[in-house]
Amino acid sequence: AEELTDAAGDASVPHLAPILANPKRPTDDRLAAQWALSRIGTPRAMQCIVEQLSCDQPQIVQAACHAVSLHRYAEAREILESLLSHDDPHVRRVATEALGRIGDPRSAQPVLASMDQVDHDRHLQHSLVHALIELSRQHPSLGIAGLAESDAQFRAALMVHDQLGQLDQLDRRRVLSALESDDQALRLTAAKIVSKQKGWAADSVEWLNRLWQQLEKRDSAGSDVLAQIAAGWKDVPPADRQITQWVDGASD
Repeated sequence: AEELTDAAGDASVPHLAPILANPKRPTDDRLAAQWALSRIGTPRAMQCIVEQLSCDQPQIVQAACHAVSLHRYAEAREILESLLSHDDPHVRRVATEALGRIGDPRSAQPVLASMDQVDHDRHLQHSLVHALIELSRQHPSLGIAGLAESDAQFRAALMVHDQLGQLDQLDRRRVLSALESDDQALRLTAAKIVSKQKGWAADSVEWLNRLWQQLEKRDSAGSDVLAQIAAGWKDVPPADRQITQWVDGASD
């Protein structure tokens, strides 16, 4: 029965494909043809949609991304990855979402690298992190943090590991080093992670002392970082003693 349904749907593809592919047709006609092909959903129909991922009209590309995302059409992976640098931010977002749904672990690196081009687009940042969460959920041993090559990428990776409860996969020294980054957003994210990792306290007092010294000298922005760690480690020896000394010293 399924084969008969596919055959019936495929019979419509030759009529719909030329409408979709014709740049002279009204956009609404092309979109209607594309969604009809998506409802058919056979490999032949999906291939017609994939071809439109290279269209020079962003609205058509967005709809094509939505369609391949809906079907989790793995054949579209490589071209979706190329769309991560598309000029249109809406295209970048829907391409990102499609890659997360398709779930191929090879997409983790290009999605993570796109964090360096986020600028101030919070919607795109959210889509990228969500896609990384989806990829890591499907592939728990992926180790997103190990793929990160910049502060922005590492911050996103920390958010992913935190969301999925994969903090045990993190490199303690790298996370502690992030507490001294020039990127304040990364520092605060790293502080949140560190505050939850109470097992790190015994081997991290030296790092805390260095942060405190920086705070005393010049780094007022570090107060939020230390406050977050102190809140998590205030009852964890030997960090608790160090934190008590800071509090007592500040009150003198």
